[in-house]
Amino acid sequence: MHKAVLALFFPVLAFGQINVGGTWRFIASSSIYGVVSTGNGTLTQNGSSVSAQFIFSGSPCATSGSGTGTLSGTSLTMNINEGGQIVVFTGTVTSDGNSASGNYQAPQGGCTQGDFGTFTGTRLPAIGTGGVVNGASFGTQSPAAGSIGSLFGTALASATTAASAVPLPTSLGGVTVRINNIAVPLFFVSAGQINFQFPWELTGLTTATATVTARGSTSSSQTVRLAAAGPGIFSINSQGSGQGAIQIANTVIFAAPEGSIAGAQARPAKRSEFLTIYCTGLGDVDPRPANGAGAPSNPVANTKTKPTVTLGGVDAPVSFSGLTPGYVALYQVNVQVPANAPSGAVVQLVVTIGSVASNTVTIAVE
Repeated sequence: MHKAVLALFFPVLAFGQINVGGTWRFIASSSIYGVVSTGNGTLTQNGSSVSAQFIFSGSPCATSGSGTGTLSGTSLTMNINEGGQIVVFTGTVTSDGNSASGNYQAPQGGCTQGDFGTFTGTRLPAIGTGGVVNGASFGTQSPAAGSIGSLFGTALASATTAASAVPLPTSLGGVTVRINNIAVPLFFVSAGQINFQFPWELTGLTTATATVTARGSTSSSQTVRLAAAGPGIFSINSQGSGQGAIQIANTVIFAAPEGSIAGAQARPAKRSEFLTIYCTGLGDVDPRPANGAGAPSNPVANTKTKPTVTLGGVDAPVSFSGLTPGYVALYQVNVQVPANAPSGAVVQLVVTIGSVASNTVTIAVE
């Protein structure tokens, strides 16, 4: 299999201004009174402007507070109203936007009595609403046990890290994902996205709960809808659309217009040639490999249900459906291009299994 297919699992991320938006826990230590207070709440960022809403524990002045501030580079300033007293926090944030530290100063008089001290802050990992999805299509196809999934959110990891070997680890870059309290195998972690394998133990379930643990804190749980099969075809743009990750069988050549894929060989498929469709979410297999393990080669792991494939609306005969030997959760479907398949640079291809249709991708046929 061409290395470009593996690269589909690991998107290239771009970083700009530091983002501190999300759920935070701040701990303030008084230099005068020797007490420690905690603030749990949210920071909302709009450019360099930051607004805050917090619930306090241990504060002598208030049980809640709000305020505004600014973020310039890594320098953070916040003016928090605690019971009518404006407490000024000045400090720095780390380049990933996940940690902060500095000093605070309260005004003379009132309940604060000129208190001052130090603070630390940690941004908590958070899974976005509906943020656990099919790792190939990112669409309406529900994930299935054993398949590749993607999780989107904020403050998920402090660094971008990819697994370097099989079997896949269940902790990567200090990050752990649990689904129904099972630590899942991880392909890739970053601040905004995690790619992982849904564990086989979810077979037969229709819902599950997911959490992320990073920097010693665990996110709130998110409910994930599951299906027996949720076919998703990988695409060259890593978005589940356009040119599919589909090769001429037993070659590294993509069935695409010549020169259309940077760094890869491509040409249109010919009628009666065989194709290999790389996908995920085709359901249970036999034999079933362990979570995070590469698929076996002898015997190969066949899907328990055989899919159908249409190419330009024409049925394409399926010769194999199962896991790609040596790879984790990567399925392949081998089909023959029908003699009456339409030709063109963007011929639509769909995989259907158990009445569930995949995302639509395209290939070139001559």
